[in-house]
Amino acid sequence: MTARRNAVPHLSARLSFLGVAFFAFSCASGDAGAPSDAIASLPDVVDATGDAEPDVVEVADVASQDDGVEADVPASDDVLTGDDTSDDTRADTADEPDTNTVDGFVWVPDPDTTPLFDEATVKTLDLTFPPGEFKALLDCWRNPSADVLSGDEKCWFPCTATFDGQTSVESGCRPKGSPKKWNEQWKPQLIVRFDHVDDAGRFFGLRRMNLEASPDHAAPVRDQVGMWFMREAGLPAPRAVLLRVRIDGQEYGPYQSIEPVDKEFLSDHYEDAEGDLYDDDLDLVTNDKTSDGARLGVFLETGEDVAPGDVAAALTDLDALGDLDAFVRHLAAEACLGTVDNFSDGAGNTYFYDRLPTPGIAPIPWDLDDIFSSWADAEEPIGTCVGPKDFADSPQGVCEVLYAVPETRAAIVAAMTSYRDGVFPGLAAEVTAACAMARPVVALDPFTPFSLSDFDDDCAAILDAMEARRTWLIEAPELQ
Repeated sequence: MTARRNAVPHLSARLSFLGVAFFAFSCASGDAGAPSDAIASLPDVVDATGDAEPDVVEVADVASQDDGVEADVPASDDVLTGDDTSDDTRADTADEPDTNTVDGFVWVPDPDTTPLFDEATVKTLDLTFPPGEFKALLDCWRNPSADVLSGDEKCWFPCTATFDGQTSVESGCRPKGSPKKWNEQWKPQLIVRFDHVDDAGRFFGLRRMNLEASPDHAAPVRDQVGMWFMREAGLPAPRAVLLRVRIDGQEYGPYQSIEPVDKEFLSDHYEDAEGDLYDDDLDLVTNDKTSDGARLGVFLETGEDVAPGDVAAALTDLDALGDLDAFVRHLAAEACLGTVDNFSDGAGNTYFYDRLPTPGIAPIPWDLDDIFSSWADAEEPIGTCVGPKDFADSPQGVCEVLYAVPETRAAIVAAMTSYRDGVFPGLAAEVTAACAMARPVVALDPFTPFSLSDFDDDCAAILDAMEARRTWLIEAPELQ
């Protein structure tokens, strides 16, 4: 993927609540070459141009595969998060925060982590298990026990990770997400915890890795380009890159590595990293022994079932608990992307960070793997606060209140206009580069039910859906 510094200058925007002042900027669209149809070998590192770095691994019979790659390995499954992140101890590895912030957001990633999140390359991660342990993990994944299905137990197994010539300390690996969904998937998504044995365990500055297999789409690039958009829009979004994964030497193909949102993330993104962090299940990730976590529940409930005559009072109550500037920007970014199962859709898939006592609760983007998909509506009207019926049963109340008050609606519209004109033009180049880098790795996946033609079609569909959404945003009367 085109690196941020070469694609779109970082958005410098300051939104003052009920009074909007955006600083416009221009963006370079960039241009990336088309994916190659001939793949004779796959390097350990593939860069944004498709060129191999020196260490090349030969792959037989890949160049002619247009109908997928078959292997004598049982097919399997995948899913969401559900990780235990209650340990909030942190190694002191972050840089000093930058003073150039947007409402407290600082993006100064720990330099130890940058090799793992290099958007310009697809690198290789090797996972190694003691004899028999990965088979046991697969057995648990294919046939989870009642305790695993209920969430009372997790399938942890010993493992190590090797990346860029370095090998981790003894770690723990388990299938990722809801066990009730594992039977729908074709290879396991994985959590790798480097602090599973030793609380101080870290690998390239991380305590864990989230490896997602993107089971619903042929092109595993949506999280990567969606999080790029969010960061360019000035939101504190996790990094996401594509990795080639091998397990005990066997090819497992592409996985999206999503940066974990935890204590390290807070220290790298905020001047104050001591607040309450909630995951996408609304459970406390930090301070779980000292905080009751009640504030987030009160905040979300304040937006529920608000009568038209009570929206001003509800807004005042929300402002007392939350960073409404941050929610305005978050809603605007999700509206531009046309999300289907995130905060503005009533479906969750959002982390929350509460900096006490002020500025309060703010959203952190998460799980953008369904953007620009067949479920998305390119003409979704401004002010929509519920996703498709298969994703959410009721609207997001906080979203409804912010759209119902004229001043906050105007702030959301102003932010959407800024993102449409300043960030959106760079998306096509990001998608094209991501797909070009992903294609050789997708061709190696022995488990995928998708063909390379499916992959190409999905990449084209992303670009078409993205352009349709941008066209609607350009023509929408309220955004003029």
